Amino acid sequence: MDNISLEEIINQITEIDTKAQKSQQEFEKRKKDNEKKLKEICKQMEKDIIEEAKTNAEKKYKEEIEKCNILVKSIMEEGDNKVKSSTDFYEKIHKNFSDSIFKDIFEID
Repeated sequence: MDNISLEEIINQITEIDTKAQKSQQEFEKRKKDNEKKLKEICKQMEKDIIEEAKTNAEKKYKEEIEKCNILVKSIMEEGDNKVKSSTDFYEKIHKNFSDSIFKDIFEID
């Protein structure tokens, strides 16, 4: 075994300590960089999720409005048909009644 001086041992310990500190600093830097990247990824994912939710909500809104418009149109058409039917019925009764009264008034026996 070689005789290693106390100074060489101290120098090796100092060198090992310096390397360990440097490694620790590099690890902390990588950790911060990775945390920053992960935060950016999470932020982007949040934006994407919100945008997708907005798109889906807009699509659902349009679908529901269209259903509503179809229902309103159907109700309006049904109402129009009932009004027309009532009007036709009234006109038929009115004509028959008018004809009957006219015949009764001017009928000569």
